[in-house]
Order: sequence, then structure tokens, then C-alpha cells
Amino acid sequence: MAYTSVFAPFTEIKPEEFKRVTEVSYLGFVYGTKVALGKMLPRDRGTIVQVGSALGYRSIPPQSAYCGAKHAINGFSVQLWAAHRVVTAGSAITRAVGALRGGRGRQPDKRPPS
Repeated sequence: MAYTSVFAPFTEIKPEEFKRVTEVSYLGFVYGTKVALGKMLPRDRGTIVQVGSALGYRSIPPQSAYCGAKHAINGFSVQLWAAHRVVTAGSAITRAVGALRGGRGRQPDKRPPS
């Protein structure tokens, strides 16, 4: 699992920073899953564990790019599970929720938005 983030208000995030967060945190997840699934389907077995973030369910203000990527991962994971859960009886796709720690030398502010 790879991720990156930008701790800043949305209006201060440069387009290339937003793109980088999306490419690493979302597309890296998608491409890794695609490789794993490509090896699982011919064997008709295996397990994919999707490790997400609580920020995929509850966003915080200085994390718009990261939270957007994590919301995308949730949608992708649900779709993947729905599309493949019946196709291969020996395969499993499981979702787990983790927590974001660190980033630019400081911890995220966990207070709810006001």
C-alpha cells in the first residue's frame, strides 16, 4: 500500500500536487489490485485485502486530495467485490480500514469540521 498527501486547504493545493496524490494513493492501489487479480483469476484462488482509511468515510479539511483518493478506493473496492465475488469461489476480496499517520512532519488534525 502506498500513499502520499498534501496538508493544505483545497484552495492552496497546486494541480500537480493534487494529481500526484491521486496517482499514488488511488491509481497505485488500482494498478496493484489489477496485477494481483490477474494472477488470482487463472488460479481460481487467492485473497485481496483492501486496506483503506477512515478518511475514505469521513473527510477532514486539510486533506481534500487524500480524502478524495480514499473515497475513490472505497467505490473501487465495492465494485471489485461485487464484480468478482461470484466469479471465483476460491478467491476473496476483503476490505479493511486503517488510519493515516504522519505527513509533512505533523499529525493530522482529528477534530471534526466546524
